[in-house]
Amino acid sequence: MKASCKAILFVLSATVAVAQAFAGREAGAQTGKAGAAYVIGILPFQDASGDDYGASLAQVLARQFQASLLNVSRHTPRFLKPGEAAEEAGPIDLDAALELARSQKVDFAVMGSLLLVQVTEGEGGVSAPSIRGVAAGGQGRSQAAEVTLQVELIDVARGERVASLRTTGKDRDTRISADVYTDYGSIDMGSAAFQNTVLGKAVQKAVNEAVKQMLPRLQGPAETVSAAASAQAPAARPAATEGAPKSAAAAPAQAKSAPAPQAGSQQPAAGSQAAPAAEVYGNRFDFVPGSKTLVYDDFSETDVGDYPAKWTTKDGGGNTAEVVQRDGRKFFQSRYMAEGAESSMHWLRYEIKGDLPKNFTIELDADVQGPFTIVFSDVASWGGQEISFEPGRVKSAHVENPVNLGSGVKHISMNVSGTSVKAYVGGERVLNDPDAVERPIKRIGFRFDDTAGEPNKGQMFTAFRLAEGGKDFKSMLAGTGRIVSHGILFDTGSDIIKPESGPELRNILQLMQEDPKLRFVVEGHTDNQGGPQINGPLSERRAAAVKAWLVKQGIDPARLTAKGFGDTKPIDTNSTAEGRANNRRVEFARIEP
Repeated sequence: MKASCKAILFVLSATVAVAQAFAGREAGAQTGKAGAAYVIGILPFQDASGDDYGASLAQVLARQFQASLLNVSRHTPRFLKPGEAAEEAGPIDLDAALELARSQKVDFAVMGSLLLVQVTEGEGGVSAPSIRGVAAGGQGRSQAAEVTLQVELIDVARGERVASLRTTGKDRDTRISADVYTDYGSIDMGSAAFQNTVLGKAVQKAVNEAVKQMLPRLQGPAETVSAAASAQAPAARPAATEGAPKSAAAAPAQAKSAPAPQAGSQQPAAGSQAAPAAEVYGNRFDFVPGSKTLVYDDFSETDVGDYPAKWTTKDGGGNTAEVVQRDGRKFFQSRYMAEGAESSMHWLRYEIKGDLPKNFTIELDADVQGPFTIVFSDVASWGGQEISFEPGRVKSAHVENPVNLGSGVKHISMNVSGTSVKAYVGGERVLNDPDAVERPIKRIGFRFDDTAGEPNKGQMFTAFRLAEGGKDFKSMLAGTGRIVSHGILFDTGSDIIKPESGPELRNILQLMQEDPKLRFVVEGHTDNQGGPQINGPLSERRAAAVKAWLVKQGIDPARLTAKGFGDTKPIDTNSTAEGRANNRRVEFARIEP
């Protein structure tokens, strides 16, 4: 495999050379595009994959990124090479990157890491039936590659990160070496040797996607001047791009008159004070997730095609179900069978002693195009109380609510308190039944419905979380002076607050509005996936995003300090999915007067 990788690196290097040879022509073709042109410095990519040939692949990624930028934009990408001492010292931090970028007089800098590189191969025999004395047979070989990148975009003049992107590229190829057999002998039809393009194509897809997402985030000095000139005409200001920090460009009128920090307050690190204020769901969405994760399954630990270990078909069953991969995520999906059973029932493997807690929550991401049911049962059978989600309605034993759930994967959340159940799809409450379940609840199940008949590709779910309800925020604050929130949510690798974070953010806002003297350190915490060079800056930006939301609602920024701790302060083990889910959190530590 190492020899194959070296050949692939040669192909990638050749691709870069060809792209650079035509750079002038490509850049010229882009001159009609709107927006300023910047000089973008690209630092060497770091290898965080842990693979024995990841370091070799990381060496060519910066050049590949440079070639992709040349092909699709009018910006000038420049490769930034640190000194030999810096290379030997290991990964480059933000301060070192800024120093190098400023010395090279670039407008933006790109820092990148190779998080995953995976190549798999398989082979098997193939044959065709004999027709008039002629038969064919041979060997089929397949190869698949997957590459995941983490890319940080830095505004050099402001000394801030303006975007954090994670992209994945995949490619697959199958070749057949065939022999044709006749009554007169056999004919060799060629070999199945690969031409070392599968990994190269996967790399190119990941790089191209990163460049595509990065280009709209570029907003440099030219836009800043323009915004300052129109400070008295707010409607003329450019809208902030998603993930871009608030800065002088976004609020030029306040740039010179901003008050000095109060005594004892801490200045946020570079990039942390500039997070955008997110839009969250309104007051009708009042779901608050449980504080302690009991079960979490995103099927990341299950191979595609296998049955997940945290579920069972005992006392259930029906149509076959398996783990599949869709758009970079793993889902548990019921396989369509034209003559199969009408449903597919699966119970959660979780030992419940007596009853579940009085207050608990269930969350999952499900494709709402296919009908499915969450089952609560106190007997070892298919029976029990149910909450059914169908494309045109949501129903329990006593309540039925006609509602159009739309299509695609949506976040499903359920709050159970005693016998009462509230259910939500996205930001809408779709069910409120005070007598939806009976106690005790000793099992939780998921049923795919209508699995026979017409093909239905929408029957799948992922990110299943069962959690115990915790103390309210006031009780936490009174007890330990610290609030732990698992309900302020972000996508993997992102610092953009998800809209379902609204209830917990509003709870914090209410506390600060009721007590004007209350001040917090907003702490971002992650699990250990991705490594410290990714998690530290990511947790800092997430804390800054939470601060930005509260400031947007009218809280004095001097009452909040944002800090990121990465994975350095776990509250649970990182060796299980449940423990990692508990470690991904935002905390609010009270600052004593």
